[in-house]
Amino acid sequence: MSKRRVHRNGQATGGTPYRRGALYDLLANRLYCGDIVHKGVAHPGEQEAIVDQLLWNEVQALLARNRVARRHRGNANDPSLLAGMVRDEHGRRMSPCHSGKADRRYRYYVSVVDDGGTLVTSAAVTRVAAGEAEAAVIEGFRELIKQPLVLIAALGELQRGTAALFAELPSIAPSALNAMFMGLDLQVVIDGSQIKATLDRQVLASRLGVSAQLVEKGRCDIPMLDWLCRTGHEVRLAIAPQAAGTPIASDGGLVTLIVKAHQARDLLVGQKTNQDTISALSHRHLTRLARLAYLAPEIIIAIMKGRQPKSMTSRSLLRVSNIPLDWNEERKMFGV
Repeated sequence: MSKRRVHRNGQATGGTPYRRGALYDLLANRLYCGDIVHKGVAHPGEQEAIVDQLLWNEVQALLARNRVARRHRGNANDPSLLAGMVRDEHGRRMSPCHSGKADRRYRYYVSVVDDGGTLVTSAAVTRVAAGEAEAAVIEGFRELIKQPLVLIAALGELQRGTAALFAELPSIAPSALNAMFMGLDLQVVIDGSQIKATLDRQVLASRLGVSAQLVEKGRCDIPMLDWLCRTGHEVRLAIAPQAAGTPIASDGGLVTLIVKAHQARDLLVGQKTNQDTISALSHRHLTRLARLAYLAPEIIIAIMKGRQPKSMTSRSLLRVSNIPLDWNEERKMFGV
């Protein structure tokens, strides 16, 4: 039963059975496992835990499975894998949302400005492309479990569990993946120019078949291979320098745009071209195209090798009107 209260006007409230909302709040309150929460991030508290950490994570995983099964069926085309686990740099919950154009659907995680009156700030709303954030977290998790010595010293047992999970990860259903991350107490923070993700070290060890007693308590950072850049109202992911050696398929649209840019430049300076599609363009459009032929060599190479920032598309590049003349400034502007 809920606590009974008598107000100054003599009206009594409470003393009734817990309803579903109150039970969800009770089961999600981290105070019971010895933590305190500040701006959406859990920290060890001074109070003694009255709920075992493993039991706590089992409960969260069960709640996640139930919630995901209702909101994102196992056969959903675009499930929100990080639902309930991602916050912005101000501690505000980020909720899944989507928009559509023609027959395409675009998914995002967006800051909840008015979150029941608990976290209301005047800071700008953060919006990040859901698919990019989810892919970054999954890839970071794969990198983490590839490095067993970073986790614990019990290498023999851990290698077997790590290899199995690493091989299984790409085929895990979205709903099961969400439940697994919830059970690992995954916490994602979209913070300025970076995305931070951590999980419970002991629970991860148990998931890999290693006794939690062998592992020090605390949280484990997920190595992120991406960094964030702001484009308009959105936060997009770009390839970090340390990931530059990763083989990535080049963007055919961008490559074609650069080729057309050189053709447009040749046409404007009086050189003949056999490309009828270029010759038929207006002088204004030819000028817009030709500017891109003078991009910094490093930017051209990045586009040809597929290492350009993820926010750079043929459409966005063509729309940029204030490309600096200085190549250093260009590289800073485009994040290359």
